[in-house]
Amino acid sequence: MQGFRPTRSTLHNLIRYSLRVKDWNIIWLLCDDFGKFNAYPDASSCCSLISSCIRAKRFKLADNLLPVLKFEKEVAVLSFNAAIRSYNKLHMYSSAVKVFDIMVSSHMQLDGECYGRTMEAYLKMGMNEKVVSLFKEFESSKVEWTPFCSQIYRILCESLAKTGKSFQALDYFREMINKGFQEDPSFYVILISSFVSVRDVKMVESLLEEAEGKKMLRDPAVFLKVVLMYVELGLLENTLDVVSSMKRVNIKVSDCIFCAIVNGYSKKRWLGVYDKAEEVFREMDNKGFDKCVVAYSSMIAMYGKVNRIRDAMRLLARMKERGVELNGWIYNSLLDMHGKVLNLKQVEKIAKVMKRRKVVLDFIGLWWDLCGVFSKICRWMKLWLLQVEDEGTGLDARLYRSSLNALRDAGVYIQVKWLEESFDPSL
Repeated sequence: MQGFRPTRSTLHNLIRYSLRVKDWNIIWLLCDDFGKFNAYPDASSCCSLISSCIRAKRFKLADNLLPVLKFEKEVAVLSFNAAIRSYNKLHMYSSAVKVFDIMVSSHMQLDGECYGRTMEAYLKMGMNEKVVSLFKEFESSKVEWTPFCSQIYRILCESLAKTGKSFQALDYFREMINKGFQEDPSFYVILISSFVSVRDVKMVESLLEEAEGKKMLRDPAVFLKVVLMYVELGLLENTLDVVSSMKRVNIKVSDCIFCAIVNGYSKKRWLGVYDKAEEVFREMDNKGFDKCVVAYSSMIAMYGKVNRIRDAMRLLARMKERGVELNGWIYNSLLDMHGKVLNLKQVEKIAKVMKRRKVVLDFIGLWWDLCGVFSKICRWMKLWLLQVEDEGTGLDARLYRSSLNALRDAGVYIQVKWLEESFDPSL
């Protein structure tokens, strides 16, 4: 019909119907009609159209729509932003960057969102230098600063943090606050995690205190990272301060944090440290974390170090009552503990249980730990050597010599001859 020009409401209804019934052929025809009649739908319809095409993986259709919509200034930027956002959601970050490049080459009026979404795409691709350069381009442009700029600063801080530029990230964070943009808990997660990675204890504690004062501490994962840092640096007393901080901000202390603290204390040997481990373990137990095999393993290993066998066995009995399945670490701790006091019957009993339950044994490491014990009774040594042979585990030169020396010290030269004939240390 001559002079016919569809109205926006007509186009809106056609788009809405086509998307509902997923009739992509109609949308292809509509795409041609936009240019033909110089009629375009409103911004929300264009955004919905682009997003739906990309979400349905109709990428050719989206690629055909964008060059048409870029000539309509009213909807162009919003449509392209919708495309970048949709590609990011599908993890198609290189496609998102291509859309941004089209915007730049077409001399479109860029806004904060298209910069932010493209910076996010570069961040996900690990191109951190591009993130910084794009931010500087945005900063030097005459683009209006909107509340979305907080998101841009967050992406920038995360990018700098990943490259180890923690103080630079902190400077940009302070700059953002000075400009009047609102911070959120994610900024403190990024900054604290960054300073944890470089083991800057002073800055970590300062940021934790600041975030707690602003009620910005909400992510339990941050506390776990801080606890692990303290454990690694041997600052175990500070781990209890982290637990206190979590209680003050009403964040539940997880079993992972308790386990990390118990494990840290159990590995130390100075006076009173084992009491602290027991104290944390009891608190963990009282809060209902009574099935954490890692914590049990650490406590049993700790009891073994100080020859508190009865405490270890009581803890083992409690594990069985609560249905906690023993792992290889616990079995090995028990073997080591009983081996030290020459309780050979228990060693043999535990070894048989391990074999019956098909628990993976580190035969070489275990043999090295118990070689001195087994040398006291030669038949035990032969039994373990045979088991090593049955499992197809070879003896290295060091363990081979250790075995020979133990048998020679015991004065059993028949076993020495048997060992020399049965094992080849060069294999």
